[in-house]
Amino acid sequence: MFICDISKLFIKDKMQILLTNFLNFQFQRNIYWIYILYILVLILLTFLYSIAILDIHPIYIDENSNINIKNLGRENNKIIENLISSNEFKFNYLGIDFYTAKYPLLPYTIFFISKISKNFYFVLIFKNIIFYSILFWSVFYYVLINIKKNKLLIFIVIIILLHFNPYNFHVMSNFYFEDFANAIILPALFLLILTKSNSYFKFFVIGVLISLLFLSKGSFTVFGYLFPLIFIFLNKKNFYSYVPLILFLITSNIWSLHSYNKTGYYAFFNKNSSFNQRELAIPLQENFYKFYPFYSVDVIHNTKQIFKDRKKYGFDNIDNEWEFNELYKIRNVEYIKENYLRFIKDIFIKINFIFFYPYQDGNTGSADINKKEIKYMMIINKFFLLLGIILATKNIYNKCNSKKKFNEELQYFLILSLIIPIHLISWATSKHLVGICSVSIIYLVNSYIDSKKNF
Repeated sequence: MFICDISKLFIKDKMQILLTNFLNFQFQRNIYWIYILYILVLILLTFLYSIAILDIHPIYIDENSNINIKNLGRENNKIIENLISSNEFKFNYLGIDFYTAKYPLLPYTIFFISKISKNFYFVLIFKNIIFYSILFWSVFYYVLINIKKNKLLIFIVIIILLHFNPYNFHVMSNFYFEDFANAIILPALFLLILTKSNSYFKFFVIGVLISLLFLSKGSFTVFGYLFPLIFIFLNKKNFYSYVPLILFLITSNIWSLHSYNKTGYYAFFNKNSSFNQRELAIPLQENFYKFYPFYSVDVIHNTKQIFKDRKKYGFDNIDNEWEFNELYKIRNVEYIKENYLRFIKDIFIKINFIFFYPYQDGNTGSADINKKEIKYMMIINKFFLLLGIILATKNIYNKCNSKKKFNEELQYFLILSLIIPIHLISWATSKHLVGICSVSIIYLVNSYIDSKKNF
């Protein structure tokens, strides 16, 4: 009887192992069908999103259903128009030609897709297919390598958690501000970092994603220069950990040489963009705290006035974009010296917004500040962000006591520490936070999986 029971248990365990292996094999074999289904759903959601956007902003489409590039704004419209007319990456602002003020990822993405078709719906759908595919295959690679059982279940859970928030989908699908890139690429990057593989492929893709982040927006300049260096230290036993740094240096050098070729100035690190100081001047206003975060910073955007008052800062004429950058640098340093206490207080206002502010931010000047609208979708994002930080801190404490490695926590905090301080110096809006909130979701899922033996 005893032997019979043992035999039944043995057969049951074997059947479970065979079933698990079969399901995992089926997941890997059918991933392309899953991807096709994902793309079909993405196309449908993007089409519905396009209709919703046009209902609010009909200026983004012309009478022929083509994307109206001139109305994209944020200087990207002028860059794309110049790329189309003269194949030159530049725009003119206050009578000065700027070649390195804006980063190329968004303008070139829209430009290349519009060369195939300018149809508004096509541009958005094609752009989403490209960038969402990066996220999809990053989730697949993470699940394939890290998960032993229930691969399909974990894959679906991660996909849902990264897509369920309508606001996040809006930011990730956007086409007129650069933050769509970090909202998609940051979680994809973190998934690859957490993947337990030492293959060259993994480190090569990490390098590509860091380079794309660098090319997306000025706020990722520091991230681009520092993350690959610290990443080497955290993975010092793996020779391939140098690959992301090499790829980034190639990318940054191409950008710097573009600057040198067009302006005679080799753009580098904190002088990597000639718009950096102008952007910093926006929150460095005495009345910033009266408007932020409820109103858009456009309400206090008076950087043109600084240009008009250039003689006050020792400039008779501004002949090029780097003199323009120097003007704003001098003005910003002067402002901080004269308003140091106000600058520190504003940092605490930004901290409160990033972690706790529950209302709609970035409203137009016509909005009534006494009628604040609760932003439930961002409350959810901030819940994941805070929970991730709390759990990571707890895990570091526990792992230190048990003398275990806490590499995942270090890399999670590394990403946050290279992004959040930039927003404290400048400013943050809800769309700026989607990337790090998604990274927090991934950390929470990964931490849960590590704590369970049945995965």
